[in-house]
Amino acid sequence: MILITKEMPKSDFDLVLCGDTHQGTKMRSVSGVQTLVERIERKNTFFVFMGDATEAITSMDKRYDPDTVDGTTPLEQASAIIKQFKHVAKKGIAWLVGNHEGTIRGVGNIARDKICSELAIPYGTFSARISFRNLGKTLFNGFFHHGAGQIASTHPDPMVRKAIMTYKLKQKLESFGGDCLLNAMGHTHKLLIYRPVDELYMRSIHGSITANYTSSGLDGNGYIPPHLRWYVNTGGFLKLYSKQNAVSGYAERMMLQPVELGFSVVKVRGGTIADIEKILV
Repeated sequence: MILITKEMPKSDFDLVLCGDTHQGTKMRSVSGVQTLVERIERKNTFFVFMGDATEAITSMDKRYDPDTVDGTTPLEQASAIIKQFKHVAKKGIAWLVGNHEGTIRGVGNIARDKICSELAIPYGTFSARISFRNLGKTLFNGFFHHGAGQIASTHPDPMVRKAIMTYKLKQKLESFGGDCLLNAMGHTHKLLIYRPVDELYMRSIHGSITANYTSSGLDGNGYIPPHLRWYVNTGGFLKLYSKQNAVSGYAERMMLQPVELGFSVVKVRGGTIADIEKILV
């Protein structure tokens, strides 16, 4: 965990939440990563990388698959990521490490000592709390974690199934950022967004009954009720099927459900979150 304070040049900006690019496997979407970088290039756009930039699976790993690896070493994969993100590195607010990089931590931390060092982006460890500020005033706080475990549902109705998974995302994250308007994790490769739910309530003012809605403002203890925060599962770039014949990746062999490939864009307007958009690639 690391605490980061980031002074933003304006109170209006876009924040790209991305990760799980898995450089080093043939199953990654190359064009999708290019779309990601092009989005970061836009004016007043910044990004937080959520980890698993590299596949980092060597022949000594039980997950090693000679059919899907592209033949590069973890260091070569890190160098390729650096090359891809070099020209947008100044827009990086934090870069997290993921579980894939963690599998080779015995030989060094390639996220911290290679990628972050050469791109000059703050190392976010496995989880980071970021305070976004402008003109010396805190706009909002965010909690960012690479993620762990899975988010799934077997409900037969697709609408209910998505709602259950989104609720599970909220449950996973809500205890870690009580004062964080934005809470995000990667890892599962899913693109899920939980939007604050404003509830109608009644109260009396000057002898009259009026209707009001709950809001996401901080109370006296700096606490935001869980249902008034934003939660994001930030997506990924690992394909279910390869264009190459007779090649099956991990997701196909495990019969994992198809997921939307892409990333999320947080729209900050007037210093607060106006919306979060998922970008499919």
